[in-house]
This record gives sequence, structure tokens and C-alpha cells, in this order.
Amino acid sequence: MSKLGFPLAAFGPHWSGTTDATDEALAGVPEVNIRLYGPKLPKFYHGLSIERIMALENPTFVPDAKKFREAYERAACKAPALVLEGHLNAWTDERWAGFLEIIA
Repeated sequence: MSKLGFPLAAFGPHWSGTTDATDEALAGVPEVNIRLYGPKLPKFYHGLSIERIMALENPTFVPDAKKFREAYERAACKAPALVLEGHLNAWTDERWAGFLEIIA
């Protein structure tokens, strides 16, 4: 149980830096059902592991709808699931508009 009062079911590493030790440690935390940016076939962890296929921001901190669309069509349109990380604290009104265009 987290300090928030409910279990946290997903894990996503900062900078996506993980090793086999991370994989093994996650296998020991049954509350974690989803691993974001993990390998498609982890060695130890048996929950849902979703790879990083593409980025929401391109470059980092900039949601650009045109670049997103191109990357999506090239690399992700047939993916069963996408995880998209955003850094909202770095977004200006223009960047927010780019994010809204991507979502639309």
C-alpha cells in the first residue's frame, strides 16, 4: 500500500534505466501488474510489460503533432498498446496545443 492510501499497480523507471536486477525485484512485488518501458519478454517479472515504441514529445518537452503522426505511422500504428510519457511542467501554451492536437 502506498502513502496515497491505494496500491500503485504500475512501475515506470526514470530514464528507462533497468537491469535484470530491476526485473527480478519487480517479480517480488505482486501489487505491480504493469511495467512501463520494460522488455517485451522479461526474465523474472510476469505482469504486463509494455515496451517504449515511440515518444509523445519530439524533442523532449515538445509535443509536436506532425512529428508524432509520422512516428506513429512508421513505428506504432500496429502496436497493441502505447505508453506515452509527457513532461507537462515544461509545456507552454503552444506545447499544450500540440498535445491536444495529438490526442485529437
